Amino acid sequence: MASSEPVRGSGSITFSNGQTYPVTKPDKWPTRDPILRLYSLPELDSAGYLNLPDAHIEDIRPYALAAGERDDGSSSSSSDDSLRAPSFESSSGSSDISTWEDTLHPVLRYDRWILSKEDFVSLRPALQLVSCILEEPSITPFFIGLRQDPLPTLENEEAKALFGGQQLYKFEPHINQDPEIYRADQIKIWKFLAKDMGKLVNWRFGRNSNSSYATTSVLTTVPGPIPGKTYGSMISLDNLYLRAIKGEATDEEMPWREDLDTQSMRLRTQFHLASAMLHELAHAVGYATMRRTVKEYQTWNPRPAEPFFQDQRITELGFALTQFIFGGIPVPNGPPKELWCHYGLHMRDFPGPLNMKPRGDKVFQYKTPEDVGVKEDWHYAVTMAYVQKMFTAKFWDHDLRQGDPNSLLRYQRTDYRAWIIKSPPKDTAGESDSRSWSRWMVGSLRDYCARLFQVSR
Repeated sequence: MASSEPVRGSGSITFSNGQTYPVTKPDKWPTRDPILRLYSLPELDSAGYLNLPDAHIEDIRPYALAAGERDDGSSSSSSDDSLRAPSFESSSGSSDISTWEDTLHPVLRYDRWILSKEDFVSLRPALQLVSCILEEPSITPFFIGLRQDPLPTLENEEAKALFGGQQLYKFEPHINQDPEIYRADQIKIWKFLAKDMGKLVNWRFGRNSNSSYATTSVLTTVPGPIPGKTYGSMISLDNLYLRAIKGEATDEEMPWREDLDTQSMRLRTQFHLASAMLHELAHAVGYATMRRTVKEYQTWNPRPAEPFFQDQRITELGFALTQFIFGGIPVPNGPPKELWCHYGLHMRDFPGPLNMKPRGDKVFQYKTPEDVGVKEDWHYAVTMAYVQKMFTAKFWDHDLRQGDPNSLLRYQRTDYRAWIIKSPPKDTAGESDSRSWSRWMVGSLRDYCARLFQVSR
């Protein structure tokens, strides 16, 4: 738990628009983020959401590697410390990756990246975290379900019409009731992710749009497991991640950094980067799984849709996977793309109130939030204790093996939460769609009456 002392420093916060505001007056900040509108930074810090005095990163290893099941399904002792990579201190600042690269999942190794070795080293915490999650047994039902052949069809004529008449598919997390068959299914998935995806995914950093942390593009020139029907992918992560982790941001880009614990901020950034990588890998698995021709990708309008997960009204494998793993979508507090995670993180439900309207030749949903009666947008602040445990060997080697992995991986919601309710104006005639909601109400369960207020867009 962070110190209860107020956050030291000038007592002001500077956003990416260059304007500075008092840290204790969040209602004046230029952001619709309800967490920052309800709670000041000193308040979040004293409750353990910002600064963690002993924030640190440990060496962590994947389960399937430790169990000897990545390649041939054989078993070895999961307590064999020879599988653990050297400490971070011994390789800090070194571009020598030979001592720890083999502990990474094959889809993440250096030969899959367009990146210098020095930059690759700086990503090690996120790379190891993604490796551990990809080989965590409790998440395999998602991929087993996605890889079912054939996938169940979504029989909804209205949805088909919205997606240009194409056949739509859906899937559920799949656990075979026969333990031996389920174990064989898990090993099959580990092999697919390691051997097939390890050759199909390429990574790079670039500049993405103002609303996108990362993007995944299908590479129709890279044949997948079924040539002519499945393909490889190029994943582009926003270079703001890399610059934040390396501490290369300018004062304007990384405001108030002297007042916040740098290690805590970078820990949050590594965690958020890991979640973005998992999100994009889900799309890459989709390209390597769904049977589509090159012509379909090039000519269909709308573009071929990903399968729907469970009863979700939006076809978005990335959000579906991160919701399945973490119990929510990790989002930096503050204005869009605060990838330095200066002001903490929060979780949002998917699909929840998300309204993914058609974009270009892409269609994402067949029902809106209003269609299903969703009006409230809940944000749950993420404790630093949750972020920290993700980078500790004890959590991966002991806690997950002794407890319920699903509940331990998923974020436990706390009292530091806020919601937004959108209400329509009296007359929206002639307004553009982007302005069709003009009043926002923000509130929390705590001190509801005293803190509820309205915010104009």
